[in-house]
Amino acid sequence: MKVINYMKADMMCLDIKSKDKEGAIRELGEYIRKTGKVRDYDEYLKEVFEREKLVTTGIGNELAIPHARTDKVDKFMVVFGRSAEGVDFESFDKRPARLIFLMAIPKKDIDNYLIILAHLTRVLKKDELLKGLYDAKLPEEVMDIFKRAEE
Repeated sequence: MKVINYMKADMMCLDIKSKDKEGAIRELGEYIRKTGKVRDYDEYLKEVFEREKLVTTGIGNELAIPHARTDKVDKFMVVFGRSAEGVDFESFDKRPARLIFLMAIPKKDIDNYLIILAHLTRVLKKDELLKGLYDAKLPEEVMDIFKRAEE
C-alpha cells in the first residue's frame, strides 16, 4: 500500500493560509468536499474534530495527520497541505505543523487505514522526502517526491 495511490495533484495546498488547527483542517477539507465523494461533508468534518479532541494528530517534527474513519466517505483520500509559518497542532514536541496530511477514511476500510497510516509515518521519517516537500513549488513535484520515496 502506497500513500501516493490516495493522493492527487489537485488535492494539495502548498500555501495554507489558516493560522489555527481548525482553520487549517477546514481549508484542506475543502479539497475533499470538492471531490463529491463525501455524503455529508459537515458530519465528516465534525468527526475529524472529534478525533482531534481525543488525542492530537500532531505527531511532532512539524507534521500532523488529522483524519477520521467515517461512513460519510466512500473512498480513501489524502489531502496534502503545507504551511510556511506552521499551525499549532499541540504536538508533543511543541513545534507547529508545517506539513499536514488530512485523511478521509471509509469506516469499513480499517485494514488499509492502519497500513497507510503506518506507512505514511515511516516514509515521513526520510529527510530527503521532507526536504523535497518543503521545497516543492508545484503539486506535481510533491507527487514525484512521494513516488521516489515509496519505490
